[in-house]
Amino acid sequence: MEEAHRESKSSRLLKAKKYVVSRMTETRSGRTFLMKNFGEAGVQIMECLKSTATRFRDARTAKELKRDVLKVVTKAVLLHSNKVITEEMALPSREPTLACIQRVQEALDASIRGHEVDVQDVAKRITEAHDALLAILKPHVREHNWRRLTRAMRFYGDPEFLGAMTTNPEYAADRARLKVAVAELTRPFENELLATTQFLAERLKRRAATLDALIEAPELRGFLADDLGAEALSRWLAENDPTDYRCLEFVRAVEYFKTTANLGLRGPRANQIRVKYFGSDAASFDPDAVRACEASIAKTPPPRDTFRVLEAQAIDRLRVAFERRFVASPAFRGLKKERDDLATRVAAMEHQIRSSDAGAVEHKDDDDDDDDEDDDSHAS
Repeated sequence: MEEAHRESKSSRLLKAKKYVVSRMTETRSGRTFLMKNFGEAGVQIMECLKSTATRFRDARTAKELKRDVLKVVTKAVLLHSNKVITEEMALPSREPTLACIQRVQEALDASIRGHEVDVQDVAKRITEAHDALLAILKPHVREHNWRRLTRAMRFYGDPEFLGAMTTNPEYAADRARLKVAVAELTRPFENELLATTQFLAERLKRRAATLDALIEAPELRGFLADDLGAEALSRWLAENDPTDYRCLEFVRAVEYFKTTANLGLRGPRANQIRVKYFGSDAASFDPDAVRACEASIAKTPPPRDTFRVLEAQAIDRLRVAFERRFVASPAFRGLKKERDDLATRVAAMEHQIRSSDAGAVEHKDDDDDDDDEDDDSHAS
């Protein structure tokens, strides 16, 4: 009974604190709260968010978004300080949140340097961070409060807003101010953010290298053997040539059949291919080859090379489509553009990494100077 009373009292106290901090966000105390918990960088970020929202939409929307952000932040801080949300509970949101921050920093840096920004990718990272944060926050606040998080992140994560933010000259001052403020606010996570940047840079370099190999000497076999190439070719065929797309599906089904080690499964799988691809689409293949293949399917078990001749015919047909049309298509040019964009993005990330390394050296030198001053003062 006494324990239940203590819990009830604690709950009432937390509710009272929530009310107080909620009221703070509707007064000038909101700035004081930000300054106390996040320093000048937090204040600057809030001002940038309000300024850009005003420019993009209107003052009323900006004011509402500011209130939403402040209310969510104050409640999150309160829940954390009262150990309602612990470090362990928040751990699942850490990686997507840091990845989002890293991507935003990268986008700001790229836009300031005049490089193109993939706003769709930035929007995706913001959505992932939103989903992770919402899962942590939702059980502990009322619906109208967790919806504030969704409303704010949906606005600032809108590709249209991000496009204006990263390209419109009118936002240049806010871009520069926001970049500095975000870097300052996240300084305690500098090592983690740097590690995230390095990891992403390596991954993007590998993707760019794969695209480069596919594009510079385009071959059907190479595209079919690579997940990235196969996806691009498959999407193009599905949109432009249903018959050849069906040939591609047939080739994939045959490749899967050939990997069947269980002899008892070969018959059913061969029959599935026969039923699916030897109907109205049999005209795509040589009739004699189809009959020979059907005879092979009737064996127990069907040989591994049952579809060898038909597979070769399908690949020949795909090769014609690939060489005559796909490599001249907008889809193929899109792969080239993606490769070039990746190269630009990797260069920007490597610049960011070098800048971080240089900053770390400067901080170390400053610390060494401070140590020397301390030694001098002790000596005197």
